[in-house]
Amino acid sequence: MIARLAGALLVAASAQIAFAQAPQPGAPPQKRALSAEQKQKVHEARRKATEACKAERGNAHRECMQREMCAQAKDPAKCNERVAKLRDAHKKAEETCKSAQPDKHRECMRHEMCAHAREPVKCEAEAKQRAERRKAAKPKPSG
Repeated sequence: MIARLAGALLVAASAQIAFAQAPQPGAPPQKRALSAEQKQKVHEARRKATEACKAERGNAHRECMQREMCAQAKDPAKCNERVAKLRDAHKKAEETCKSAQPDKHRECMRHEMCAHAREPVKCEAEAKQRAERRKAAKPKPSG
């Protein structure tokens, strides 16, 4: 679960770098897809952060990655603020979902983390899609 939070934090930090360019006036938020150039910038920022943090493990690695990713953002203070907000939301969701049945915990976490999103339904749908992609990416045990 912490690894997923770390991934979410890195995605948030990456998004700060990727969306450094101001959106066109009047463009709805869902129209701001990453261009190939923006994706390349995010990829390069993540590569640099990974290289800088390769000696770290566990929580130290997650903190290092967050620090490195936000340092490369257009507005590092805003990036750090967003990451802190995500951490707080995750802690609250963990507290809310700690009594959930093990098979329902992930669903509870997804619901709680998306509850305050601009578009909660869309957030949950995208989270489910990411989970499906992760399941599909896992190698099948041979035997």
